[in-house]
Amino acid sequence: MSKPKLATLELIKESKIYKLLKECDADSRLEASGVYTKGDYSYVVFDNKPDIAKLNNNLLADENNQLVLKGDGQDFEDIAFDSEQQRLLIVQESHQNEQGEFCPRIDEYDLDLNFIESNPVDFLFDGDTNKGIEGLSYVNWGGKAYTLGLSEGNKAKDGKKSTKKGHGRIHVFEKEVTQWGHRATLKLPKSVRFSDYAGIGIEGLRVAVVSQESSALWIGELQEGGWYFVDDGVSYSFPRDDKGEIIYGNVEGVSWLDEETVIVVSDKRKAKIQAKICETKDQSIHIFKVPKPYIF
Repeated sequence: MSKPKLATLELIKESKIYKLLKECDADSRLEASGVYTKGDYSYVVFDNKPDIAKLNNNLLADENNQLVLKGDGQDFEDIAFDSEQQRLLIVQESHQNEQGEFCPRIDEYDLDLNFIESNPVDFLFDGDTNKGIEGLSYVNWGGKAYTLGLSEGNKAKDGKKSTKKGHGRIHVFEKEVTQWGHRATLKLPKSVRFSDYAGIGIEGLRVAVVSQESSALWIGELQEGGWYFVDDGVSYSFPRDDKGEIIYGNVEGVSWLDEETVIVVSDKRKAKIQAKICETKDQSIHIFKVPKPYIF
């Protein structure tokens, strides 16, 4: 396999998550699925446990690091932040609503991880469409609160799940009284040739999207006040090994640390289909610098 043609992200620092938490050891399963960075700390959620981890961005063991049980499910997919109300928003992939239908839901917590409320998302699961909401981010435009939910799979024109690349979708939801109502579908540029979509992070107008299978990061810019991107953006590769093989094959969440640095978390290696080397980077938190030229 030849080395990727994309520019490669520069690793600054990384750690296995269990090493940062006094409650955990090497046998702990910490299948990280989402991350949001605020100040000196990152908040991490997991798709195998209803917990939130608070980790310092130095990636050092710290008495202030904590792992707190905060839910009743086992499929937390991502975490975002409502800057207006100072709330953490956590999307749970599968929730049965009052009509018996399955849809995502968003749980809200304050920064001390106290539960506030939970509301379903107007996005019903269908076996013939995208796999589900895999990533979550938040924007406030015109005094209205929106969450942007990233679909995991590519989608063809007929609405069915497709293996063709270049069909990434982000769904826009607005906060209502008892739910997050669907408002728009935002298409990723066709230049984003990813096999899947695993996490989204937004800061201002800067959007970052990560892919597990492609082991890549895309950065684009939103048109202010509109649900489209101003151009094709730029894609980057996560570092490969000396043979050009994927080692960051489990990236699941992304958040901006500053305008040229991102924090990423990784899920557990899929033992039956992934190379053993991917285990060295799984269940971890990583900090990467985006090489120039970046687009902002």
